[in-house]
Amino acid sequence: MAYEGVRDRNSIIAFPQASDLLLRAFPGRFRRAFDGALVEIDARPISVKRRSEDQLRFGLQFDLPPLGTKATRFHFAASHTVLIKSDAVLTSTFAPIDLLGSNALGIGGETSPRHVGDVSLDYAERGLGIRLTGRYEGVSSLDLLDDSTPNKVRFAPLATFDTRLFIEGHRLLPDIPWLKGARLSATIVNITNAQQDARDPQGATPLRYQPAYRDPKGRSFALEFRKRF
Repeated sequence: MAYEGVRDRNSIIAFPQASDLLLRAFPGRFRRAFDGALVEIDARPISVKRRSEDQLRFGLQFDLPPLGTKATRFHFAASHTVLIKSDAVLTSTFAPIDLLGSNALGIGGETSPRHVGDVSLDYAERGLGIRLTGRYEGVSSLDLLDDSTPNKVRFAPLATFDTRLFIEGHRLLPDIPWLKGARLSATIVNITNAQQDARDPQGATPLRYQPAYRDPKGRSFALEFRKRF
């Protein structure tokens, strides 16, 4: 189990996605037309007076001793991180903003889920191995400004899984001398092609949070061949 607390003062960050809170904290960054319509946003970086974050991480790890040979290895690890508190004070005259609450704004353009889980499983034996990893991010939300109207967007939980398999050249084709010291690997990222769903109260997905923009690659597959000389 581990506890981590972070305190930042006067840090420079990219201008977050426009929100009602941001408009009230930096009114000079927003320009409106005579009819009140929002026509321009000054998106230069801003200085945040204070940011604080407290998180608790706990987990387990299991390693199996070699079974009959030192070349055999089994490893399992799982962890759960709970973001206990995350807030920001934008200016000296503005109240703290709960970055985990319904009025959260996106520092760095992304949300801050309260719960994050990670799991990994490794097995290797005499030049052959596999690694499986998974990650879970809990529900989160952002308070956005859409056409001058406050709009809360909810991000659904997301679970992704990756895998990597490898085989040494001598295990694949032991009778071919030049394959000694070679390794063939196959990696699949985001096996299930999972993409996070983001919806506003009307059930629509804002343009910048549509899957094609947030994760255009989706599931990917890669082959790698390496040879030591």
